[in-house]
Amino acid sequence: MATNGLTQMYEAARRVSVPLLAVRTADQASTAETQRKASDKFAVLRWDAVRGITGVNPLGEAAMQKAGIKADDTLGFVEAMLAARLLPGGAVLLALNVHRQLQSQEPMATAAAVQAVSNLRDDFKRNFRMLVLLGPAFALPPELEHDVVTADDLLPEPE
Repeated sequence: MATNGLTQMYEAARRVSVPLLAVRTADQASTAETQRKASDKFAVLRWDAVRGITGVNPLGEAAMQKAGIKADDTLGFVEAMLAARLLPGGAVLLALNVHRQLQSQEPMATAAAVQAVSNLRDDFKRNFRMLVLLGPAFALPPELEHDVVTADDLLPEPE
């Protein structure tokens, strides 16, 4: 699914309770910022390999506190996916550079990352939580290709 209106596509995915979404984007920070601006009704959080999980909006910060996730904890990808199970209904976790996690040179690390994402599918679907995988490109492993909806956040047109 390609879209210039990522926000509209994202809202459509939420309406039908899509729990796992992969967004190909040339500018992950901009895509995450777009989600922050569009999301004042539910908790939005962000994971990256350096900062771990951080709250993107006030509801995201409150969700972290309620789930017992400390802002200064640098959680690896698998640990972050385990912590995500404690997020409240409607929460969105934006995960940056996930292509690096799903295509690691270490087979066991890749297997754990794939399983961690897969384990969230049913739990997240029950109460409209969403994991948004961000990266410049995705070659989803066969275990995930039928469970993850993919979209493109296209670069803006000159006008």
